[in-house]
Amino acid sequence: MKIKNIIFDFGGVIYDIDSEKCTEAFQNLGITQTDLPFTDPSVKALFDNLETGKVSPEYFYHQIRRITGSQLTDLQIQEAWNALLIGFEKERIRLLEKVREHYQIFLLSNSNFIHYQRYRKELEQQFGYTTFDDLFHQAYFSHEIGMQKPYKNIFEAILQEQKLVPGETLFIDDTKEHVDSAGQLEIRGRFLNLRNGEDLLSLFDQSGMLNEKELHGISLKS
Repeated sequence: MKIKNIIFDFGGVIYDIDSEKCTEAFQNLGITQTDLPFTDPSVKALFDNLETGKVSPEYFYHQIRRITGSQLTDLQIQEAWNALLIGFEKERIRLLEKVREHYQIFLLSNSNFIHYQRYRKELEQQFGYTTFDDLFHQAYFSHEIGMQKPYKNIFEAILQEQKLVPGETLFIDDTKEHVDSAGQLEIRGRFLNLRNGEDLLSLFDQSGMLNEKELHGISLKS
């Protein structure tokens, strides 16, 4: 079945991130992984709630101070939290401008308002796009729609709202769990393995069409 729609993940696929930079930034403020254990259920719940828009940035900053027992300012926490944001690769944005000439393209990101403010500003300053909807047919951010990957309801919502046929839709993400979840709805998936050096640019030809190797290799669930 011909691919007519492509849903792109953001962090790692389009925009470079490095979570180690965040850990280092907090350590430079005297906050160790023991002080702020990201895998602890209560800490993870805080980040998930920020990511789905259930709590405000101000509440998030307050809770970080409470959890760590620190007197960090909102700005210090914001800058440490944003340290994982590396930036856009110009070539990927230029590629997307070509891809949208051939496919309906969408953005689907697990994100939060703090990060969003930073890279939305970068998008405008570097490429002239006021919003992500100016680049994509539509952009979906978890903190705006109250849902997040890998839960199927986020994919179901996009399929329904945009009236997309799953078999005509490709989802590209650097987290296999997310790709597998989309595959349960028969959305065609492409896991972008960043650890093996894969990059979004390699999936398309110079005109912005999916290259032949990708068209033959893409399956329903992987």
